[in-house]
Parts: sequence; C-alpha cells; structure tokens
Amino acid sequence: MFLQKNKALFSMTIVTILLLIFGVFFMASVFKTEVGERTDFLKNTTAQGASAIHAEILDHLDVLRVLSSNAAFSQKANAGDRISALSQKEVKRCFSVVAYCDPSGVGVTDTGSRLAVGDKPYFQKALQGICNISDRQISRTETEILLAVPVIHNGVVTGALIAALDDIGQLFQESSVGFGKTEYRCILKEDGTILFSNFSVGMANFFDLIQPADGFEQLNKIKEDFISGASKTQKLQMKETTMVVSYSGIEGTDSWIFLAADDYKSIFAKANRVLLPSIFLFLILIFGFFLAFFYFFKLKKLKYETKIRNEEQKKYFTFFDPLTNLPNRKGIIRQFDVWIDRYRKESSSGGAVLLDVDNLRSINNTFGHDAGDKLLRESVERLKKVVGSQNLFGRIGSDEFIILVHGVSSESELAFFARKITKIFRQSYLINGLVVQISCSIGALLFSYRDENRKPRKFEDILGRGEFVLNKAKQTRKGNYILFNETYGNQIDRQIRLERALKFSIENEELPCYFQPQYNSFTKSITGFETLARWKSTEFGMISPGQFIPMAEKSGFIKEIGRHVIESAFSFAKSMEGRHLTVSFNASPMELLEANYADYVISRFQYYGLQPNSVAIEVTESCLIESFEKVTQKLMMLKRHGILVYLDDFGTGFSSLTYLKNLPINAVKIDKSFIDEIVTKDVEKDIVRMIIKLAGRLNLQVIAEGVETEDQIRCVSDAGCHLIQGYFISRPVPQEEVPTVFSGVQKSRTSELVRENGPESTG
Repeated sequence: MFLQKNKALFSMTIVTILLLIFGVFFMASVFKTEVGERTDFLKNTTAQGASAIHAEILDHLDVLRVLSSNAAFSQKANAGDRISALSQKEVKRCFSVVAYCDPSGVGVTDTGSRLAVGDKPYFQKALQGICNISDRQISRTETEILLAVPVIHNGVVTGALIAALDDIGQLFQESSVGFGKTEYRCILKEDGTILFSNFSVGMANFFDLIQPADGFEQLNKIKEDFISGASKTQKLQMKETTMVVSYSGIEGTDSWIFLAADDYKSIFAKANRVLLPSIFLFLILIFGFFLAFFYFFKLKKLKYETKIRNEEQKKYFTFFDPLTNLPNRKGIIRQFDVWIDRYRKESSSGGAVLLDVDNLRSINNTFGHDAGDKLLRESVERLKKVVGSQNLFGRIGSDEFIILVHGVSSESELAFFARKITKIFRQSYLINGLVVQISCSIGALLFSYRDENRKPRKFEDILGRGEFVLNKAKQTRKGNYILFNETYGNQIDRQIRLERALKFSIENEELPCYFQPQYNSFTKSITGFETLARWKSTEFGMISPGQFIPMAEKSGFIKEIGRHVIESAFSFAKSMEGRHLTVSFNASPMELLEANYADYVISRFQYYGLQPNSVAIEVTESCLIESFEKVTQKLMMLKRHGILVYLDDFGTGFSSLTYLKNLPINAVKIDKSFIDEIVTKDVEKDIVRMIIKLAGRLNLQVIAEGVETEDQIRCVSDAGCHLIQGYFISRPVPQEEVPTVFSGVQKSRTSELVRENGPESTG
C-alpha cells in the first residue's frame, strides 16, 4: 500500500540510484572507450603498416622482375652488358646494390665487383622460381635487406638478381602509409630481433625490453603470436613505462612483424580531459532529471491511453467504415462464415442485396463532399430500420452497400425486400437546408447456406454475381432492381469460359493477325498496313476485338497478345521488304507502362533486321494519361532506332493538341467518328480540315481511318489528306490474301468491290 501511494517517490529514488550507478559506469566506459579507440587505432595502424610494407616489397620485387627480362642476363650476354643493365638509373634509385648471379651462385654487381652467394637461402629460393626477401645482420645495430628474383628465359631459370637495401627503414620512407600520432613503431623478426625502429631501444631484441607482469606466461604468448604471424593488441610493461602495443605479421617475408605502441599514461591523460567535463554534465543531468520526472509521470498515463485508443481505432477501421461505422469489405468477409453458420440450421438459403446510390458523384460535385457524406449517413440510418439485427449490413465501396438477408427462400420474398429499400431512397433528403432527391439501383440473388463444396469461394461468388446484376440494373434504368437468374448465370459462366479460352488462344493458333492496307489516293498506291489481331475461337466462333481486347486488358493477357502482334507485324514487314511500306501495330497502355517494353520492341526490330521506317507503333491518348513523361521517353527511344510513331484515334481526347506539340510522333490518324459524318455535317468537315492543316504545320502525316464510301474519300482528299484506311480500300485480310489486295489496288477500286465488302466497321 505504501508503495502504491508513493509510487512516484519510490520510482524517483530507484532511478536516482540507477543514475548514480550509470554515472560510475559511464566514467569507466569513457576511459575504456578512450583506451579502446586508441587500441583500435593502433590495431589499424599495424594492419595498414604491414600491408604498406608488403606492397612496397612487392614494388621492389617488381622492379627486379622487370629487370630480369633484360636480354643482358641471357646466357649469351657478356659481363659488360650485365653491369650496364644493373646500373640503370631506375634500378639504382631503388637499391643500394644490385647483382646478377648464374645458377652456380657466382655473379657480378652493378659496380663490377664479384659475388658468390651459392649457399645463401634467398639465392636457393630464387633458383626455385620464388621471389623472396631476407635480412642479414651487418652489426649489432645495422641490418641489410636483400631481395632475390629468378631470371627466367624460355621457361628455364638461368640465374637470379640479388638487390640490397641499406636498411629496412628505406621501406618505411618509400611506403605511402600514414601513421598519425603513433609514438613508437618498429619491425621485428619472430625471434624478437629488431630490424628497424623509430626510437632508441638500447637493445637488439624486443623480448629483452618486456617485463612480464604475470611471470613468463605473457612473454611466451607473445612469442607464439610472433611465430604464427597473428595480429594482437596488448598492454605491456616495458622497462619503466607501461605501453599499449599492437602487432601484425607482414606477408611475403621471413616472419617479420610490424609493431606500433603508445604510452599508456598519455592515453590516461586524454581520458581525464574527457571525464572532468563529463562529471559536470552528469550532475546537470541528474538535476534535469528531477525537474522532468514529475512531467514524465504526468504524461505517461496520457500517452499510454492515447496509444491504446489509437491501436483500437486502427484495428476497428481495418474492418469497419469510418463514415458509417458499418463493416467494410474485409469486415463482411470476416463475419461471413460466422453469419452463415449461425443461421444454417434455421434455413437452407439466404439472399444478398447489393445496392448502389445513384448520382452520388454528382451530389459531391454540386453540393460538396460534406453533403454527400451526410446523405450516406442518413441513408444508412434509414436502412438500419429495414435491415434488422439478423441481417449482415456493410459498405463495400464509396457508394455501394451489401445486405446479406436471412430467412428469404424465394425470389418473390427477395424482390419484396428490394422494393422496400428502393422506396427508402425515393423519400426526400434534407441536407444542409436543401431538399435532395436520389435513388438507388439494386442487384439481388438467392444463395444456399449448405453448399459445402464451394464454401471457401462462396462469398466471392456471391459478390461477383451480385455486382454483375447490379451493373445490369444501372445500365437498364437507375432506381431499378434486378434479380439474378439462370440467364445471367449463363452469361457469367460464358464470360469465365471466354476468359479461360482467351488465355490459350495464341497457343491454340486461334489468334491470327490480319493486315489492313493504307492507301495513298494521290499516287494510287499502297503505302502501309495496320496489323490487327482477330480471335477465331473453336468453341465460340469469331469474337470481335471490341469484346476480347477489354477482356485481355482486365486479365493482363494483353501483354501476351501485344508480343504476338509484334512478332506477326515484324515478320510481315520483313516479307514486304523492298516495297517501301510501313507496317504498324497497336500498343496498349499496360504494355507501354512496362519497364522493358521499349527494349523488347527494339530487340525484335533488330532481330528481324528491319530497315528504318519500315514499322510504326500506334498509341492512343489513353496510353499517355497515367505517365506522360515515361511513355514519351520510350517513344523517343523507339523513334531513335528507326521505328515510326503514330497517334491513333486523334481528336477524341481532351489534350490532343498538347500531344501533337510534345510527342515524338510522325503521323496522326483521324478517328473514324469524324469520317463517318464528314459528308453530311459541315462541323465534322471543318474539324477534319483543321486537324489536317495543324498536322501539316507540324510536318506530320495524316491518315484518315474508317473510310467506307467514295464520297468520304473525296471529302478527305479535298481537305488535303491523301492517306486513307478503311473498308472502301480493303477489309483487314490474312497475310496470304495480301497479294490480292495489291492486285486489286493496281486495277483500281470498283463499285462492285464496295458492294462485296460493305460499309463495315474496321474494328
């Protein structure tokens, strides 16, 4: 009880004690960190130093390797040539003495002196083809460094080059490594012999400097490290000074060790310079803690409650709609199985009612989204009075709701329920002082509770079929309701079968490409062809592009169709090589948004070895809406590789003039909707003239699509457009009929050909 009443005081005491403990540990860690940082610095220094000296040794050996290839060291050369080669400036700059020795060990130096090293280990290694470095003690304080490199001619070792450095300090001076503020540096042999140091040690062996603090165990451990070439950092007592030393083996040597050391007292002094202000700051911290402690505990409870509330809200809104507090789509799915199981014993079937609030977007645009939100909330309150507690009611879209109705067993009962809902929406709404009249469209269906085999997919099936009839209701008449029946089921099943069959259409060779000519009425010749996919299903017969293209775009199969069309177009263009034709193909928005689409088209263009301007890509304004800059970059890439760009269906979009100005296009194709009425309506005629004139100012070609009559050709030609595509010239034909098209065009079009083909849509 005491602890509960004095929780803040008790907590403050505990935290204060912890802070004091933390302060002690902090000061210790500061010191430890300073020592650790200096230790790490020493460790890095030794590693860099060992690596730099190793690199310098390799550089010196490389000088000897280059020299060894000199013809002066062949068996036929004389002593004078050899002395001259050994005396080169580049060699003398690196070594104090350089000599060449034959396989017997007898040789001559750069000064002409004789030399005999036949029994030396470094010479024997060189005769074995091994480049090596060794040391030779000249006096107690001086060491000579020797390098040996084999002389190889025609794959045979014919001698060795021996070079000497004055001392190992030369390697230090020539290496580029920086040692910072390291106080002591030296190079040792594994037996402790000091080869070089930057300080006066008074002794020739490193182990004589060490005074082990724990007997000879530490000394023996260091000797083992030296023999193994291990890299370590240790604290040692050396004479009257405590040192922190770090050592690392040097590769390519006879177990040389690079060692760096710092005075331990200097490290301790640096740590004290950090500790004193740290103690002062720590006292300020404790004072600040007491000042902030009260506010901390005061706000802690508020933050905790806010966090819990936010988590609950997040969890709630995952499954519920924040505007209406109804279950959302995820919420309905989560409750569906529980709701089915609850009423399975009472009834064998239920109903699903999907309703869409008509013209909600118009209300939002006219009166504002606040008015639309109020209308939805009012609608939900009205619906709750009809829905009842046994039915599952949720919002699955911005203006769509679903009601799962328990206890309906016939279509008449479901229709009665749907009519009740439509009446609710026909009643006037008073929103922000305005009287608003709306309606709702309804799609409804009966379903079985006991279809065990399809239960895992049941809700998706219900939702899909409900949305299908809801769309039918909206298309028929707003404010209407439609019940799902067997006919609609067959339509859905057929749609599913169509989608499935479409995925195998290319594999089953049911998706051939047809080619429709583009005709120049001025030169009376064919200038190109457009590639058009046609689906001849063995199961469903001929399916129009207007039906299967949207289906393919929805399923993503449009990418496979696009690549199939590209292959057909490029193959056809290759077969037409020499006729100076342009074969075009269409690209969908989904394809153009693919990251590697342009690369794919270019790779196939190059694979077929097509000439520049022999193929063209046709894009519509819808391709540009989502990502104008990315699509433009891809089109520019295609154009740079010799592929033309056509803007298809021109005149039907909202920003076509902008596209004409900024897109890298070569031609525009006037949409068929303008050509259809160009003869009868002056407005269409003026629009076509304007497009042709504007394109001419921009140096763009113009192709008129959908030309089906002689009068249309005359009007288009009078307006200044001579490139024509349409059924008046030819319907799209398979590749094997293309020669017939050429023959027919050469003989000119006759009225009989017009009657044969008829004024059909080009698709």
